[in-house]
Amino acid sequence: LNHNMQENKEKITTYLAMLKTMGAVEGLPNSVELSEVPPREWEKPFSCQINADPAKPLWLKARELRYEVGPNARMGKAILTSIVRDRGLEKEYLPFVKAIADWILSMKTDDVAVHRGYRVALIPEGEKIKEVRKPLEGISAEHVCGAYTFLRYFAELTGEKKYAEAARGFTVWI
Repeated sequence: LNHNMQENKEKITTYLAMLKTMGAVEGLPNSVELSEVPPREWEKPFSCQINADPAKPLWLKARELRYEVGPNARMGKAILTSIVRDRGLEKEYLPFVKAIADWILSMKTDDVAVHRGYRVALIPEGEKIKEVRKPLEGISAEHVCGAYTFLRYFAELTGEKKYAEAARGFTVWI
């Protein structure tokens, strides 16, 4: 995300289109690209068509299959502030933000920190591609602080205590 709010809202809307289409509940990939080229077979699970124009289809493809807590926390908070709160779209988008929050909770190391995340290696096995998840080593301030601010804000908006408790726990590490 950058300082141009209109561009940020477009990026967030694009990510949400990807999230809805792919049904992702494990956070969002760190990096995506827009392409007019349809996905190759191995790219299909990580791509979605984001417009309905058959003459000029536009695809969103994950470029880097790394799922990290910090970027997902920032995206979740951006969705909350730019779309949910400012536009009143809670019913449409809150379930996706909750999915990000729950994924971040699943990445907790204990009550005071979170794993950075993991990357996905795609290994060819005959005609199919096997996904192998490799944890990203270490714990960093970016991820713990990001998880803290996002979960705290999410808890304030939803009133759900488990997110507030997780955020409070992260203050021990911070």
